[in-house]
Amino acid sequence: MGLKSIVNAALLGAALVAGAQVSAAVLSVAGDVTQIATPGTVTNDTPGSNTALITFDEIQNLILAADLAIDGGMIAAGTRVNSQMILLNRESGRQSLRLSGSVTFDGLILGLITSTAGLAATDAILGAVGTTYTSFFGRGLEPRETPGIAGDTLTLALRVSQPGDWLRVVTIAAVPVPAAGILLLGALGGLAALRRRKALAA
Repeated sequence: MGLKSIVNAALLGAALVAGAQVSAAVLSVAGDVTQIATPGTVTNDTPGSNTALITFDEIQNLILAADLAIDGGMIAAGTRVNSQMILLNRESGRQSLRLSGSVTFDGLILGLITSTAGLAATDAILGAVGTTYTSFFGRGLEPRETPGIAGDTLTLALRVSQPGDWLRVVTIAAVPVPAAGILLLGALGGLAALRRRKALAA
């Protein structure tokens, strides 16, 4: 393989690995859960009378500037986190629903925010960039509704009526690895070694 081919292969590999560093915070959903693109607004009227639990990614790879209050605890400042919203919003007068399912994330679950006050206090910190959030009475979960947490997976069994169920999931975010740079340096080092070998052989 010529020097030009080695350089091209190294650059291609670096680009592929660099692209692989970007991954959605939600890896998979099961049961009565649907993943959607991040909406432009999050209010009591949108997305409306959906009949499945909805999840979408919020802020990603945020390093907390201060301690973050979550249900029953705190996440320390300096922690790199991802945030995801899960909700089911019913129109007024609609029959309540019983729904269950699970969401698996690309990092361990650090905690949940399920109160009206907690969600309002963290919208500006953990909410998706460019999304408008509106707080309203009843936004959150009822005390009897307790999601299950097992590592990177959240399980839900909810009875939902207006104004629906809303919760924010905070997960650990992987530290970005400059893999492309590492690969490129490795390739350049290999080229230097190859040139030295050729020079000695000449």
